[in-house]
Amino acid sequence: TQSTWGFSTAPHRPPSLCPALCVMASAKRQKRNNDAKSKLVGFKIGSERFEVNHYIYVRSMEKNKPNYIGRIIDIEEEQDTVMLTLAWCYRPEEIKGGRKEFHGDREVFPSNHMDKCTVDCVDGRCHVLAMKDYLKLSTIPADLYYHRAFYDWKKHTFAPPVKEWEAYCSCRKPYNPDQTYIGCDGTCGNWFHPPCIGLSNNELKKVDKFLCSTCEKKRRLMSIGELMNVPAEVS
Repeated sequence: TQSTWGFSTAPHRPPSLCPALCVMASAKRQKRNNDAKSKLVGFKIGSERFEVNHYIYVRSMEKNKPNYIGRIIDIEEEQDTVMLTLAWCYRPEEIKGGRKEFHGDREVFPSNHMDKCTVDCVDGRCHVLAMKDYLKLSTIPADLYYHRAFYDWKKHTFAPPVKEWEAYCSCRKPYNPDQTYIGCDGTCGNWFHPPCIGLSNNELKKVDKFLCSTCEKKRRLMSIGELMNVPAEVS
């Protein structure tokens, strides 16, 4: 589909770029199709440098909407206008089906949805790491996000699919680094959401050692087995 401004947009979350700039950019592309284009290595806004494969914020014109996030795929100069080709990153609330409880606050999904915009829409750099690298950090900067799957915006599918995402607890919901978990001290090594095992936050603070139902059952069977194998005392 095509948006009012001449850019392709997702049916469930059209990126709302700066309207005046988008109209101008669209008109220039139509007018200068045969004009020479120069590939650029990067560009600067103030003292901040931007290059291909950098993640950036793109201003939204919608009130109370956060900036959009995109990865720079290509940088071209068309006469005096610097044009960017971007691959959008979708936030969970922007995908079909919306945000789920297993989505993290800083989770985004790189996608195959691409657009063009002028540098005037850029509102600074941000960073997107693979989830495994994100989880290694002890402090999380305000401009840092993570991803664990690629989103196909036309098919509304993920790679890898949700069923293959790392999951814990008896509910087997994908891991959310923003949620509280308690680890089993038994042999299973699993982690659980406190509500799923009937614990409140206050009760969780008082737990010194925790065994899940499976490991607790194993412990009891082992205890019974040990008692049955104790030889009777000779009277």
